[in-house]
Amino acid sequence: MSAVGDRNDLGLPHTDRYRILTTYRTIAMVGLSSNYYNASSFAGIYLDANGYDLVPVNPAQAGKARILGRTVYKDLYEAAANHPRQIEIVDVFRPSHDVPAIARQAIDIGAKVRPRWRGTPVSRWSWTAAARSSTPGSSEGCGSSG
Repeated sequence: MSAVGDRNDLGLPHTDRYRILTTYRTIAMVGLSSNYYNASSFAGIYLDANGYDLVPVNPAQAGKARILGRTVYKDLYEAAANHPRQIEIVDVFRPSHDVPAIARQAIDIGAKVRPRWRGTPVSRWSWTAAARSSTPGSSEGCGSSG
């Protein structure tokens, strides 16, 4: 058992989380839901309330609705091409079989925070990790990579 804020099997040490969240402000949330009772919505509402620039990515909602008052994009490529600021962090709330393609898109668009995933028994995956350098593909892991 670790103390609150210590590094554990679920993520980064508190110092790295602090560095990430004070350095980067634009977060693409892949799978951000328009249903305010979903986990992604709770995360989005919290980040929005704390001044982060959220970029909703949800193929089912793209072009049909706004989520948290923002334009919804079908994928990271469309989001990167149309959002006025560079996407720095990618946070994912999608089934595990969608993760490899999303990770590829995150690398392709030059997101500063590189993904590795961790899952829960209900198959909802969320991941963020920070690049220690600007070298494509470099990452500092969050949870397991497999």
